[in-house]
Amino acid sequence: MKEAEETEYWLFLCNELENYPNSEELLDDIFEILRISNKIISSSKNIK
Repeated sequence: MKEAEETEYWLFLCNELENYPNSEELLDDIFEILRISNKIISSSKNIK
């Protein structure tokens, strides 16, 4: 989860660069990964 959040941070920075390719697409992908990770974490906490 921490790595995905750090990746999101760096992609936000890359998105500000004019010549960095596919940053919007990569941001969409990381948002999906974060959403899935959050769901997995919250589900695993409910199992206890």
